Parts: sequence; structure tokens; C-alpha cells
Amino acid sequence: GFIPFPPGDVTLQYGDFLLRTALTSGPFTILVALAPCFVSYRDIGLWYARKLCDRTPFIYRTFIESYAGEAYGGLVEGFLAFLEEEASRATSWQKEEVFAVFSRATHYEWLFWEKSYQFLEEDGRGEDSQKGSADPADQTHGG
Repeated sequence: GFIPFPPGDVTLQYGDFLLRTALTSGPFTILVALAPCFVSYRDIGLWYARKLCDRTPFIYRTFIESYAGEAYGGLVEGFLAFLEEEASRATSWQKEEVFAVFSRATHYEWLFWEKSYQFLEEDGRGEDSQKGSADPADQTHGG
């Protein structure tokens, strides 16, 4: 069956950061805080789409095809274009604020994925393990 990731410190910190940003910032800053997540899911989906094969489990295939698809890619590109347009109207102070928020959100997004892959390594499903690779296309999860 499916083995969920345990809620870790990074996930909790990232969630707290997003909630604090949503409670204390304006709409533009909130959207900027979400941007790294939108982009990373697209980029990860595109990366794994090149590795799809007949033995890729359905749950992963659906995830990969959704985030690698043109529909999601178009949403991401439209979202980024909107953020660029809004940023062009921002004051110097606003740009400093959103850059700091974007930098922190990007760091948390990277840590989120890094910890996920470390979990696979520790669980014996990572690239360096003798059981296989961290590539979800190579995982059957004992199902």
C-alpha cells in the first residue's frame, strides 16, 4: 500500500510561514509566497514525464501527467506573467519585501523536496539503496 511521509519539521515550518504570510501580507505578497510551490510541481512533473514507462504505478502516472501537462504549465506561465506585471508596478520597498518572501519560500520548497528524498533514502527506497531508486516510477511500495 501507500506509505505516507510523516509530517516533519520542514513541512510544519513551511506551513507556518505560508500562514503567517497570508495573515500579515497583501495579496501580491501572498501569491509570491506560493510561486515556488507552483513552479516546482511543474518542473518536477516535467522531469519525471521523461521517465514514464509502462510499469509506472497509476498514482504516480496521474501525478506526473497532471503537473507535466499543458493545462498546468499554462496556469503556471500565466501566474508568473501576472506576478511579473504586478512586480513592475511595485515600489522599491514592496519589491524588497516580496523578494525576501520569495527567497524564504523557495528555500522552504527546496527543503520540503530535499527532506522527502532523504525520507526515501532512510526508508531504503532511495537512489543509493540496494532496493532501487528514489524515482517514483521505480517504486511499487510493496502494494
